[in-house]
Amino acid sequence: MENQSMVDVPLSPDTKVTVERRGQIVLIGINRPQVFNHIDPETFYGLASAYYDFDSDSSLRAAVLFGHGDNFSRGNDVDAFSALAKSGKAFTLTDRQIDPLARTQKLSKPLVAVVHGDTWNMGHEFHFAADIRVASADVRYAQTENFYGRVPGVAPIRFTREAGWANAMRYLLTGDYWGAQTAHRMGIIQEIAPDRDAALAVGIGLQQNGHVRPGWDQSHAASGAYGNRRIGGCRCVRKTPSGICVGFRLGRFHRGARC
Repeated sequence: MENQSMVDVPLSPDTKVTVERRGQIVLIGINRPQVFNHIDPETFYGLASAYYDFDSDSSLRAAVLFGHGDNFSRGNDVDAFSALAKSGKAFTLTDRQIDPLARTQKLSKPLVAVVHGDTWNMGHEFHFAADIRVASADVRYAQTENFYGRVPGVAPIRFTREAGWANAMRYLLTGDYWGAQTAHRMGIIQEIAPDRDAALAVGIGLQQNGHVRPGWDQSHAASGAYGNRRIGGCRCVRKTPSGICVGFRLGRFHRGARC
């Protein structure tokens, strides 16, 4: 991946993804507050391009993903993605983009997700692609696809992997909401802050204070969770009847790592 300099993208009504450099870190913001930060194809592509630019810039060592407005994101814009599908156009990424859901490639440098307000569906799944997650006390998580007869993206794998089968199924199967304390109990967030601004300050502080450092290979986290495949040093120890691995154990020691 060639080295290039990531440029700022200032906040404006027409900008769906903002970029703000702060020294060696960069803030990447989802900006569709008028529609609860729903992710349409253009926003998804914008995030994918921002992730690539961040990963390619050797002067940046960490990134913070957050949402502008009252919510982090209510997930994908169903109408916009339906329109794309009906148009016959392919929804594919270029070699100058990195999937924000980390399905095929993960960032090589640390990402902190800072969430607040409604953090649903694809928004929740973006949060799972981060290395550290900080939540405002007002966060309201949800995976509501089952309630509407739709299929989640990566949540059935990542949610069960991190929170445990029963904890994840409690919400994947019911579509119920849960809050910051429950998320912390399940281990899917690491810090809780009183409000949105405080949460963002915590996320930025983790990076600026040097607590989060690059230089270790994170690519294993996108290697999948199927069958007996290893995820880095992790090995499968429990599968569903359909063969999806939902239980992992470290096969070798990784300082600070978790499966």
